[in-house]
Amino acid sequence: MSGPVPKVDFARLATVMTASVMSATIWAHPAQAAPRRFDVPALPLEQGLRRVAEQGQVQILFSGDQVRAHRGVAVSGTLEPEAAFRRVLSRSGLSIRQIDRRTFIVVSPPAPVAAARPVPRPRAVDTAEPVREVVVVAQRVVLNPRQDTDRFDGSLSAPQATAILSRSDLEHTAARNVTEALGVLPGVTVLNTGRSFSGGVDSASRAEGLFSAFRGLNTEFNLNMIDGVSLAQGLPHSRGVQLNLLPPTGFQLIVLSKVPTPDMDGDVISAAIDFRTPTANDFRARQHLSLSVSAYDNRRAETYGASGLGGGVGVEYARRFGRDERFGLYFSHFEDRRRYANSEIAGIMSAQNDAGWAYLWSDSPKGTLPAGTDPQSLLTATALNVGVSTGESRARYDVLTLTGRFDDQWDGWLRATAAHNRTEQNSTLSQVVGRSLSWTDDARGRYRLSVGSVSTRLWYETNPDLASLSAVSLGARRKTGAWTFTPALFFSQGRSDRPGRIEASVRLDQVDLYNNAQRRPYAGLLIAYENGFPTPQLTPDLRADLDMVGERLLARRAGQFTVQTSRQYRQGARFDAEYATDDKALRHLAFGVKWSESAREVTDLDWTNAYFADLLGRGGVTWQELGLIRGYYDEVFPGRFDWRVPKVDHNRLADYFNLYVTPQSFDTCATLAVNNDNCNRQHGRESVAAAYLSARWVIGQLEIAPGLRYEQTRIDNRFWVIPAPPTGVSEVPGHWGQSRTTYGVGLPSVRLNYRPDEDQVWRLALWRGYTRPAFMLLGSGVRYQAADDGTPLLRQGNPSLKPVTALNLDLSVEGRTPGGTRYSLGAYAKWLEHYLFDSGGSGGDVLFGRTDMRLLTPRNGGRGEVQGLEAEGRHDWSVAGGTLTVGGTLSRQWTHVNLGDDELGRDIAMQNAPDWLANLSTTYRYKRATVTLSAQHTGAYLSSYNALGVSGDWDNVWVRPSTRLDLAADWQVRPRLRLSLSATNLTGAYSYWAHVGEDSLALSDIIDSGQRLSLSLRYDY
Repeated sequence: MSGPVPKVDFARLATVMTASVMSATIWAHPAQAAPRRFDVPALPLEQGLRRVAEQGQVQILFSGDQVRAHRGVAVSGTLEPEAAFRRVLSRSGLSIRQIDRRTFIVVSPPAPVAAARPVPRPRAVDTAEPVREVVVVAQRVVLNPRQDTDRFDGSLSAPQATAILSRSDLEHTAARNVTEALGVLPGVTVLNTGRSFSGGVDSASRAEGLFSAFRGLNTEFNLNMIDGVSLAQGLPHSRGVQLNLLPPTGFQLIVLSKVPTPDMDGDVISAAIDFRTPTANDFRARQHLSLSVSAYDNRRAETYGASGLGGGVGVEYARRFGRDERFGLYFSHFEDRRRYANSEIAGIMSAQNDAGWAYLWSDSPKGTLPAGTDPQSLLTATALNVGVSTGESRARYDVLTLTGRFDDQWDGWLRATAAHNRTEQNSTLSQVVGRSLSWTDDARGRYRLSVGSVSTRLWYETNPDLASLSAVSLGARRKTGAWTFTPALFFSQGRSDRPGRIEASVRLDQVDLYNNAQRRPYAGLLIAYENGFPTPQLTPDLRADLDMVGERLLARRAGQFTVQTSRQYRQGARFDAEYATDDKALRHLAFGVKWSESAREVTDLDWTNAYFADLLGRGGVTWQELGLIRGYYDEVFPGRFDWRVPKVDHNRLADYFNLYVTPQSFDTCATLAVNNDNCNRQHGRESVAAAYLSARWVIGQLEIAPGLRYEQTRIDNRFWVIPAPPTGVSEVPGHWGQSRTTYGVGLPSVRLNYRPDEDQVWRLALWRGYTRPAFMLLGSGVRYQAADDGTPLLRQGNPSLKPVTALNLDLSVEGRTPGGTRYSLGAYAKWLEHYLFDSGGSGGDVLFGRTDMRLLTPRNGGRGEVQGLEAEGRHDWSVAGGTLTVGGTLSRQWTHVNLGDDELGRDIAMQNAPDWLANLSTTYRYKRATVTLSAQHTGAYLSSYNALGVSGDWDNVWVRPSTRLDLAADWQVRPRLRLSLSATNLTGAYSYWAHVGEDSLALSDIIDSGQRLSLSLRYDY
């Protein structure tokens, strides 16, 4: 061969590979790939090359240094892939070379002959061999075997406002699940309290991110998808999805669309989140295998002398095969086991379950609130629960993806994802409950509170959780000329069960057929406060009671047992069609139809056994005597309270329950067995038919994308009806009832993108969204019950509820400066109608909105409004031979809503909408090591409404501001071996602190989960 050889930098090529590896059939003679339709705007050259490769269904190989300083030229029309590459490279001075039918490489211009000189002997990762041997180098050096997407570049080129988490982002985080990982995005609030059968402090005591809220709206206003499949909603009282089931390392990309597109389900107001699983084409090598092992340590458990150790294993395999590597297989399996023991204060629980609150002083001996006085200023606790919550969680996650390119027109795929989590949670709570409250005249016109007696108790409860989530899609894509047709079938399943909850207790003042014990006498205030932290004021007798509950307190019932299940199954089909025009302005038209049907099942059954003393025929029975205590934790709340708390023998308690359970124990909601078996069962079926139409015009630098979607929904519910009994009859057998609800909603939208150059885009979007009510609100069981004053009430669902609708406005600008700073600034507003709120999993009256004299049923609220500002940025510096990256997000939110009731509030904040959200991260990369220090701040927010059920809208549960500091580090020990370390909550801040009243800490729930360490090792073959 004569003449100069094109220069290719093989050393950097091997370490910063940015697209798919070349085919193993590299020695075959190149053949021209079929013409394809291309529509690629002017982008940074790296992005432009990727887009051409994706649309041309070919592979491209290049060095990052080759393209970093260049901008690509826009490509539009039907071209052969090689011609499209030449077009995008036309202003860069670079050229394209075809290696085989589907693989291309970017080459630099030849070096001047006069500058030629002998080439020194290269290092192991360098090569001077011909281009056709590059594949050997790429397969041998495995610093990053996966393709990746820069989150800012990906968002900049997207057709709508998005926030992206790439695989690299997910791997360099201290998050345990995708809920926590989403917390780094602007506007996302991570919630660690539940919307399932258990909520409040019970779920918060797991100290794990469970749900995500976005832009001032609760989790049920999100649309959650895996690979475009809308996920089934397994929660009993909400349309939210429990995202903590999904691991952060299980996805190739997470795309949060701030502005949903017409082809997405319209049941969304806040954000559409798509979790995209990997395929074989996301790996550089033709075949990839990786094995990983992890170890975890929850440090708080050590303060109880318990184990917080856990671990996990994972395997990931990908392979492309067939002629021209047309087919791909990807499989991954991850499983882990985690243990925890966290400290718990449950003051709100005491206030709600034991009436454990009062006013410090009054203007009368009745203890009522003085007129004109802020109730929060006088609020105090008269009871408190303190204890430990221990548990173990076992999780499993599997992904299977098959992809195929059958010919130049046909593509197909099968994608399946399944996540399963089983948690055993046991909480043991010491209790002091003040009774005999009095308000005594202080001779100055005020009556001061005094607690006259105290009941000491211990309560043991379990909150087992069995949750699963799965999604399957089978589809194909057919290209015929300018048309692209995409039919698909899909299935999703969601499950949230509490399969075997059991509780039992002991107390000093047990009263039954054989015991008539009394409370301890007391005088004064039972609870004091140290910097807002509730602290019981214990006499020697009270302390001894708590320290020796096994001997001093009397056993109550032989267990209360609950079985709760909630599941949804969703399946359907869709057909999408797109027409790519040759018109310079109208670039494409798209339309589609979709049908889905889902089935819903909810069950809640309860059994309550008699008292131990009545069963055994004698008084004075203790847990120590019954063998229910197998030791003690030395301190109930290490660092705060040092009395002991017992370790309850769970299996022995279950044996006692099974021994003494009788037909009379069955007491779900009535007396008759048929009513108890069915009163809390609900069956629902939802059918949704949808059609959409969208278009995209490009006029100069302006992109206009109007769209219209229409959804028709029918919801059929079947539930149990217990009629009002006739005079003289306590109860009559019930029967099944039915209801039907239909909705027809049109959802117009328009999106504008203005791109003055390839480094910036201005966006404006106006769109309409809606959210359907939860099944339980529409068709819960019908039965009569007594109000507090004895008035009979009819409790039932409301099939006439309206969906929440919203008009949404979104403004943003994204870009990067010549100096390399990447930024995104945004503003948004949402105007809601017919607001509905979530009960927080309480299952009580709050779920139903409000109470009338004769009817207890859910009702829509009024109007609500959300406004917000967002900012995100990142900048890189070269420091001491490495790269320092500083990035962050900042969000400010304002919300208010009319809940439709004076007691709940006519102008009040929305749930789970912090005023401020912020993230700051600093990353330093040096050679093969990366260290990231991140801080996450969540401002105060309202969590649930009307906690105490009193008049006025002040008694809402608020969550205090929190700031958490995390550390994550990676070290590429060898080209194929990677070590990762993370430490969460370095400062040891409380993971959860909720309180009743925005300006009072008197009634507080507090969780101390300490620090968490994680170590993982991954080997790539």
